[in-house]
Amino acid sequence: MSLLCRSLLCFGSLLLGTYSFAAGTGIFDARSLAMGGTTTASANLENAPFYNPALLSFHDKREEDSQSGRLFFPSIVLQESRALNDAINLHEQDLYDRVTSAVDAFNLDQNNNNAQTVLDLTREVQTETDKLGDQVYLAEALIGITLVQPSEHEGGAFYFNQRSISAGTADITDEDKQLLNNYIETLDFIISGGSQGAEHPELYIDGNPNNGLLDPRDNLSSNADLGSILVSEWGVSFAKQFPVFKQNVSFGFTPKLTRVSVFRNNFDFSDSSVELDYDEETFSSINLDLGIATEIKENFRLGLAIKDVFGKNYKSENDLEVKLRPQASLGAAYISNKYLIGIDLDLNESQALANEQATQYTSIGADITLVKDIWLRLGYRSDLNNTISDVASFGLAFKIKRFVMEGAYAHGDDVRGAAFQMGYAF
Repeated sequence: MSLLCRSLLCFGSLLLGTYSFAAGTGIFDARSLAMGGTTTASANLENAPFYNPALLSFHDKREEDSQSGRLFFPSIVLQESRALNDAINLHEQDLYDRVTSAVDAFNLDQNNNNAQTVLDLTREVQTETDKLGDQVYLAEALIGITLVQPSEHEGGAFYFNQRSISAGTADITDEDKQLLNNYIETLDFIISGGSQGAEHPELYIDGNPNNGLLDPRDNLSSNADLGSILVSEWGVSFAKQFPVFKQNVSFGFTPKLTRVSVFRNNFDFSDSSVELDYDEETFSSINLDLGIATEIKENFRLGLAIKDVFGKNYKSENDLEVKLRPQASLGAAYISNKYLIGIDLDLNESQALANEQATQYTSIGADITLVKDIWLRLGYRSDLNNTISDVASFGLAFKIKRFVMEGAYAHGDDVRGAAFQMGYAF
């Protein structure tokens, strides 16, 4: 199990030392995390390039008459699943190594105290491994820089970010569950002098109780499969409003250069001494994000966005295939001078990275002006596929003269995340 932890931590640490999660549309900034990923009609000028570039044109002043331009660096987003945290805890406890040491000590001196130590550790391993089965291990880290310059009913932006996404599944086999249960019964039998538990001769060396116990780790068959991608992305966004049947409609697009490295590793829990070994394949490609948005009666906004219009397949030498498919989302928002409320719906499922199930989110978010230049963000996200538990989130942003700062935190039964960014207004 320690390799699972090392793998997830390793790929996250390529950027920040972490890890999210689900590839899908993704979370690229603090405001989006705080609002539960509600962005398609609700993104502001600062984060529109990532989600719906058409929103860059919702600006009614000339660039020289406002301070609406933004330079953000760094923008940092970290997310992880709680299952990953459980795996890390198991790794930090060194339970498998401690069981091996306890079995060796018992075999040297077969007394009840040593047997009790093996029993306690085996029960702890059983409890911890039960937690790890049938769960998805997800981690995500992002760091980026963004430059946004809006003008009168049009706008442009440039961004660069690096994003690490890891996903894995742990297969705790029925044979391992039975093996651990048999060890517990055998140790109960030894400690009680035969009055409790049950004797399992196959767990003794050469079937002879006098020879001592076999190390249970040598017979474990559970394994984990890990997939990971490291994405570097350079994007340039453009947006402009046009009258369409007497209705102003904004069109935006983001051509981008993407560099993707694909990793895969498969390992057995019993082999904790193996060094991390992975295959890496790197691909470069050009892709495109599109967006459209319109405002109805000033306060209502509708948006539609498609990310990664050109589908791509990335495959490592050991057969990890990452399928990048267009991700479409639909959003609506109500906007006033003091607050914004928006809702979003993913129109298709995200592609799974490893063997985990795909996700499809719906979300609601709010952006509230508490006082001048201080904003509170709230959000709630739900996975229609029930792969990930519901997530609640919040964030706070403020501007002091030309300095801007924002932080966010998201929390659910399965996942948690945090984001931070600093910027300059011009």
